[in-house]
Amino acid sequence: MKDHRYKLLKILFQGGDIKTFSDIYKYIPKTVIKEDIGTSGTRMDRLMKDPSGFRLQELNRLAGLIGCDVKSFVLMALAEGYDQYKKKASGEKGV
Repeated sequence: MKDHRYKLLKILFQGGDIKTFSDIYKYIPKTVIKEDIGTSGTRMDRLMKDPSGFRLQELNRLAGLIGCDVKSFVLMALAEGYDQYKKKASGEKGV
């Protein structure tokens, strides 16, 4: 059964309030998402740190659960991955 909080995420996503994957985890716990997209807890922990590691299939499932276009999630994962890369390249702490 689909978690009722996904409907809220759709509204927030379409309204521009969801800009990062961290924003998603504020509303739905990673344990719920990992079960719904079919991944392990260990992998989900890695994805929370670096969303560029998401597989297209996982992003497609997540987009389907929320009811949004998968392209938006792919672009969000790429943007966050690039931000992580820039931080690592500049030697910034907290990465």
